[in-house]
Formats: sequence, C-alpha cells, structure tokens
Amino acid sequence: MSPFLIGLGGRPWRTGSGYHGLTCVFWSPSRQQFLSWTDARPDSLAGFEPRARWQQPAPWTGLATPAAATGCRLALTHAHVSPDSRISGVESTTSAATTLGSDELMSLLPVRSSWREVAPTRIKGLSDPADPMSQWTVLRPAQGLPARWDSASQVLRYPLLDDDGEVLVLEVSWSRLQAHLIGRLEALGENLPAGALVVARIVRRGGYLTGEPLSLVLPGRAIRPVDALDFDDGPERRPSALVEGLLKSSTPDRPVPDTDEPPPVVPVPLADLRALIEAEAQRGCAGVAPGVIHHRISRVHRSLRDVGMSIFADPAPAVSPSEALLRSLFLVQQVEQALLRRIRRILA
Repeated sequence: MSPFLIGLGGRPWRTGSGYHGLTCVFWSPSRQQFLSWTDARPDSLAGFEPRARWQQPAPWTGLATPAAATGCRLALTHAHVSPDSRISGVESTTSAATTLGSDELMSLLPVRSSWREVAPTRIKGLSDPADPMSQWTVLRPAQGLPARWDSASQVLRYPLLDDDGEVLVLEVSWSRLQAHLIGRLEALGENLPAGALVVARIVRRGGYLTGEPLSLVLPGRAIRPVDALDFDDGPERRPSALVEGLLKSSTPDRPVPDTDEPPPVVPVPLADLRALIEAEAQRGCAGVAPGVIHHRISRVHRSLRDVGMSIFADPAPAVSPSEALLRSLFLVQQVEQALLRRIRRILA
C-alpha cells in the first residue's frame, strides 16, 4: 500500500441493473495511480442512500466519514488493494488524515494542461487488463464556457478549453442523484476560478472524448482546497431554475454509472462499427448514393471477420441502407453483451 493517499472527492451512482452506491476517488503519489473505495447495495435494500453515505461513518478506523478524506493526506495501514485498483473496507485497516494546502496538493497531482494528453488507454482485446481507474485524470483548464442543457438527450454539457483552444466537454446525464452536480456546473460556467484544477473521468463515447466531473482543486486555499461537486455548496446561493424544473417534472432518471465500472472490453473493429453506425444514423440515409452505406458497413464487417467474428456477413444488396444499419447494430449489441459477460466471469 502507498505511504499516503490524497482524497479527491466522491460521487453517488445508480446502475440500470438495480444497484446503487458511493465511490470515493484517491490519488497515490508513490504509485502514480488513482484508487477507489466503493460502498454499494441493491437498490431494493432499505436503509441505504448513496448521498447520505457521504456523511456516515468511514470504512476505516481513524476517519470520521468518507467526506472527511477530501483534500487530505490519508495514511492507511494494513490496507488491501485489488488488481483493479479498489481499496478494501476491512475493519483491520486504520487511517490518519492531515490537512493539505492547495499548493502542496496541486504539486502532487498528475496535472494535464493539454487535452491531447488525456485520452484513456484503449482496450483492444480480452487479454488486456481492465483498469477503470486509469480513466481518471486532473485537468488544468484555461477557461470554462457556459454550460448548456440538451433537453433532447437530458444531458448538461460543460465545455472546458485548454491553452491551445481545444475543447473537452464534461457531460452529466439527468438523475436526481446528480441534481446537485448539475446545479453546480450550471452556475460555474465562465466563473471557473483562475488556476483551478478539475478532477474528471475521461471516457470515449461515439468516437469522441468526454469527461465526467468529480471535483475542483482550488488555488490559494490553506484548508479545504478540494470542492466535491456532488456534495459541497459553491459560492453561488441562487437555486437552479433548471434543476428545480427537472425535480418537479416527470423526467425519468438516467442510470449514473459506477466509477469502478470497467470500460467496454471489445475489439477495436467492433467499437469502430458502432461509431460508423451512429455517424450514418445521425447523417440519415436519404440522398446517399446507392451502395455507399452497404460498402462502408461491409468494410468494417470484413475487419471483424478477420479477427474471427464470422457472424458479421456483408449486408445483402436488396436490403435498404436503414435496415442494413439496424441489422448491423443488432449484431454489435449481441456481441458486446456476450464479450462483457465473458470478461466479468474472468474477473470474478
């Protein structure tokens, strides 16, 4: 176990499969690695609430609550770390937390100022190790732009610019668990403090990189330099009209993925096929020259057959482009689920 960890905040989550929990994220300077601790329950089990867990007793003796680790130097003894970077919550582990000032804390973090440096390691096959914590990073934005709410997809998007003007968009899907976070990002907008760091998980969606925010590290603070966005109150006191409207509406919650959930463990050609299908569907099939979409699908199907997935036959010429895309998407979904079931059995 590393000599000490730095607490970087926590986030509540709920999956579509019926579990919810709280995950806290830590940085180990000696390991140069992000680690996590998670407490989870089936959502059918009464008496557990992910947001309330933040202020309830911590898993280790010597630490009052999970919240108390945020922004602190945390020394753990007799701690165990799993191969996928999870810290166990066994009773034999003891802890001691000391406060860190923002200058010292920032000097210990793996800060990235260019978005070209933040792409997560891409898994190319079932033999590659799945380390979900490798997706975490610490960003130093040059500027934040106003957050925008997408009512069609029920997602808040908060763009961050780096020194070269490149954009990385933080995304938060609507969920009552994330109502506080949405309100914080909406109010933050262009008021991101100069020199502030953003702790986020970087994921790849539809061929693009996006971020899932966890916390801010604020400069010039002797105490409490880490602002846990899911739980802490910011300087803004005005309620969010957007959040209040969503809470009063019948808008259904979207699942909030666990931060420890492994990334999709699929071959690159399969991910490329999904990206192709999504791009063609967004453009639409009307007005496309005959055979063009069939040719694009066939090219990627061929690469999948080359790695042993013979199920991906070329689309029949008589099938319409839209139906060819739907059939191809169905095959992608079936194979992805089969591969994920297999890798979970391997990791179990």
